[in-house]
Parts: sequence; C-alpha cells; structure tokens
Amino acid sequence: MFALRVIMFLVNIFNINQNFFFGEIIYPPGGRLGPIVRRSLQLMIIHSGEVNVTVDNRSYRVGPREVTMMKPGGSELYQFSKKSNTHQSWCTARAPVLSDDTLKKLNSIPQTFPWTSRMEKFFSLALESQKMLPDCHGSPVIDFLAQALFYEVFVNMGVGVGVKPQPHPNVDKAQQFILCNFHRTLSGQEIASSVGMSYQHLARLFRIAFGCTPMEMLWTIRIEQGAELLYSTGLSVAEIAIRVGFQDPFHFSKCIKKQFNFSPRELRDKLKSSS
Repeated sequence: MFALRVIMFLVNIFNINQNFFFGEIIYPPGGRLGPIVRRSLQLMIIHSGEVNVTVDNRSYRVGPREVTMMKPGGSELYQFSKKSNTHQSWCTARAPVLSDDTLKKLNSIPQTFPWTSRMEKFFSLALESQKMLPDCHGSPVIDFLAQALFYEVFVNMGVGVGVKPQPHPNVDKAQQFILCNFHRTLSGQEIASSVGMSYQHLARLFRIAFGCTPMEMLWTIRIEQGAELLYSTGLSVAEIAIRVGFQDPFHFSKCIKKQFNFSPRELRDKLKSSS
C-alpha cells in the first residue's frame, strides 16, 4: 500500500519530463536578491548563515539546515545574513502545473522545516549528475532524484497534491530546446521553429504554462547559469558571459547587478574579503 502511494504521488504531482534544476550559491554578508516574481516551485535550502524572506509583505527567517518551499506567483525579497556568508542551494521545478487546491495545501505547510540527511542524499546525487551535463539539463536520472527529493519533503509534511491538465506538448519540447541551446545565439523564431510553430503562438502557450515568453525564459536561464559559473569557477566575467550566451560582457554584468544587487566583480571581492 505504501509503495503504491509513493508511485501515485510521483505520477500526480509533476508532469513527465518536468525539467528540474539544481544549484547552489554563496552570498556574502549583507547580500540581497529581489524583489522577483517566481514562476516555479522551488525548494530553497540554507546550509549555513541565514536569510530573511519576504513574500508579498509577509516575512520569515530561514536558518542553518532549514528548508523553505517557494510557490509560483509571489513577489519575493531575500536579505541574507549581515554577519557571515550564507550558503544556499535549491531545487526548482521549472513548470509545475499545480491546481488551486494543491496550492492551498502547499500554503498550509510550515514555512520552514528541517533539512534531513535523506533529503541531502537525493540533492547531492542530483547536483553531481547535473554537473556532468553542463549544456543540457532534463536527464531522466535528475528528474527521478528531484521527484524523490520533493516526495521526501511532502511525505514529511503530510501533503497530498494534484495537477491541472498538462500544457501543450510543444511547450515542453521548446523548453528543452532552450535549455540545450541557451549558450549560443538564439532567436525567438528559432525556438518556435524547433517545434514547428509561430513565435506568437508559442509565446501565448508559454505565458499560459509559465507566465513568461520563451525569450524571457532564455534570459533567465542565462543569468542563472552565469551566476553559478561566477561563484564556482575562476573564469573571467567576459568568459562567463560568452559561455552562457551573452554577446556583450557589459550586458551580462548589468543583468547580474539587477538580479543580485552586486556587479560580478563586487560579488567576488566581497566573498574574498569575508572568507
């Protein structure tokens, strides 16, 4: 009976080929992110340090070895510890199609809960697997580990969920195309052509599924990937910009500044001075 409940849970909460993304970052003392409007379902883990999260004018603290679940649609502001670095990681389900009833149930769970050793095992395996696929995410192994991680969280919280009908299949195909090609010059028309649609039609489907256009998703992915390389490699800002699809390092720096409130070099300098 328990095994059947596990299988049904994994079938019902996420679409097939949901496309999960794992990441981690270290914010320097006083770091800040936002405000941003979320279009995804995300588990955010704080390993060390702390963060004050404000969602639609409601604030709460996430401390070391704690997890919080961020739901789509909220306006979010993150203010990290002023005294120390904050090591944060996350698992994002890029396009969960959640029913109103599901969102209501998710809103009923505690805002924070402990990060268990079992959760950490799933997360670590998925993050390492993802690092082996730097240019194309969406591996079935990663998807399975992500679903197991979300399941572990939900089962600890005692939550059951359901979904709305799946979006148009070309939406998933176009999203996969973006994830596999974000590092090169890419136009909206090329994305649409990859699934045999006009850009206007595809953009309309994307707004229904994700709340953004294909090109907006493309730039979001580029910024996410650029930030990860900035923190995890010694590559120059210009090299990172080229690797993640920016033609101009100044544009990359402007986007990082807008997203994180620090320029790429300021971010690195603050990390060095506080280490």
